[in-house]
Amino acid sequence: MSYSDGLTGAGTGIPYFYLTSLDPTARNALENDKASLTVSEYPLGTCGTKDPMNPTCSKISLTGKVCEELKFIQYDHVDV
Repeated sequence: MSYSDGLTGAGTGIPYFYLTSLDPTARNALENDKASLTVSEYPLGTCGTKDPMNPTCSKISLTGKVCEELKFIQYDHVDV
């Protein structure tokens, strides 16, 4: 699942998820809007060589409700 809170350096603090209704996660979110997201500091590389489960490698958990912003996004087809 992909997520973002905006462009680099211009984040809004509101996570946006890029989901497809073909994925069970999105279908479940449409039925039950309660959700949580946990993000670890580890992928940033700031934990050094510590184990990602080490308590000094920070994590944040956000809880809230899922709301549907866009139902359809059209992409231009590009031939490579």
